[in-house]
Amino acid sequence: GATPRCRAWLGDAMAPWLRYAAVGAGVTAATVGGAASGTLTITALQWNPHWECFEQSAECKSRVVEALPGRLANGTDFANVVELEADGVALPEGWENITSACRRDVTVLFFNAARWRRASAAGAGERGCMVPDDRPYVVQLFEHRTEDLKLVVVGAHFPHRQLGSALGEAIQRVVNSTGVDATLLIADTNMNRPSAWPVCPASLCASSADIMKALGVARAAEVLATDLLKTCCLNPPYGFEFEFDRVIANFGTAMTTELHDDPAPGWAVGAFHKGITARLTVPISNSAVAMRTAEEVLVA
Repeated sequence: GATPRCRAWLGDAMAPWLRYAAVGAGVTAATVGGAASGTLTITALQWNPHWECFEQSAECKSRVVEALPGRLANGTDFANVVELEADGVALPEGWENITSACRRDVTVLFFNAARWRRASAAGAGERGCMVPDDRPYVVQLFEHRTEDLKLVVVGAHFPHRQLGSALGEAIQRVVNSTGVDATLLIADTNMNRPSAWPVCPASLCASSADIMKALGVARAAEVLATDLLKTCCLNPPYGFEFEFDRVIANFGTAMTTELHDDPAPGWAVGAFHKGITARLTVPISNSAVAMRTAEEVLVA
């Protein structure tokens, strides 16, 4: 969407997270051949309500501020919210955030700190702009608190018609510094599906694999991604004709897609995007599942 008139309303530190009994929510286990095996579900939300929602409509602003905590609390692990221009969002207990602002544009990567630890080692995270003074991104390594799982999470607001090199280079630096190349991208990509029009250049129309390849992400040809749904945008003349909002991962075994705000709510204004949630299935090691199973027995 268009460059917003945003301000970076959130700092890095929210209220201290509270550890809760369901820290392992999303983990399922089974016994196969006498050994424990299982999967973990990682849930990620991408949403760009757009700046007009906050500057042109008090109702749109209040509805987004009211809806966001519920979407985070609904089993979500990570959320990238673009152009969020509102103070005082009442986040669920245990949630923290990383904000990146580029002049008037801002993206906020929220994460469930009861499930995920933000790695603090040198080189484990970066923030910046995809193009000079515009289009912010966050790249951060996270470690699961109960499972043997680390991943690099990217939240971003892509520019139109160009990708630039800054984000890809930032991802490579974090991967090289940490040795972790499992990558989860949550972004308003401003990219349409391939062949959206008879003649559509790669700068405007790309598959999710194409996007990851352009960013230099490992195993780009094997990615899992949300369905290419028409999330952008409310404003005429086109309406919801573009598949901009995506969640893409180069790891896991399956991904499902949930579309929010469909049909578009009557209170939405401007270039409002529909939200999208991905649920990514990830195998976890036998030893990790066995350890959790033993812990649950002891607690019971």
